[in-house]
Amino acid sequence: MARAKDQEKRQLILTTAKALFARQGFHNTSVSQLVNQLAIPVGSIYTYFPSKEEILQAIIEEGWQDLKTALDQELTQAASLEAQLEILVSSVLPRLFQDTDLISIILSEGLEISRLDEKIDSLITLVLNLRKEAGLMELSSADPALTRIRTAIIIYFLGLMNAARLCTRTPLGISQADLLSFIRDLIHRELALS
Repeated sequence: MARAKDQEKRQLILTTAKALFARQGFHNTSVSQLVNQLAIPVGSIYTYFPSKEEILQAIIEEGWQDLKTALDQELTQAASLEAQLEILVSSVLPRLFQDTDLISIILSEGLEISRLDEKIDSLITLVLNLRKEAGLMELSSADPALTRIRTAIIIYFLGLMNAARLCTRTPLGISQADLLSFIRDLIHRELALS
């Protein structure tokens, strides 16, 4: 008889696996280590996830989707471009930066699974929409400025995620508040808001 699925147990598996994958690495973490950490039978894990790779994929996709859903909901409630930017810097990015386990997994283990290109494309679309709302000229697909913006988003996004991860794990002397202040200044300069 098939076991009933329990959402709390599924979430516990994901939370525990995320911590192990971030600390030890995906390839260095075995299912038996996960089972030992959880103190559940191995069959319980396979009730929820057919493979360790699917656990990794669920961690990345569900973590990203939670962030994107929050971003979309909060941005639609903002009355102005400045309010949208403030939501991005004061609410959404801090949420991402606090999940250093997710960041570590995406940057080190999950690049082939994370569909990072799609996630970055959604950020590019967001930035282009913010530029449009700021009254800046729309860019055609052949415009070299679009390539510059895409390159900047990739470098800033990956760099900021790595900086957020390193700030919590090493004594670099900068805080999450410093990162967010840098982002706020960068956004204002790029969109010519100040």
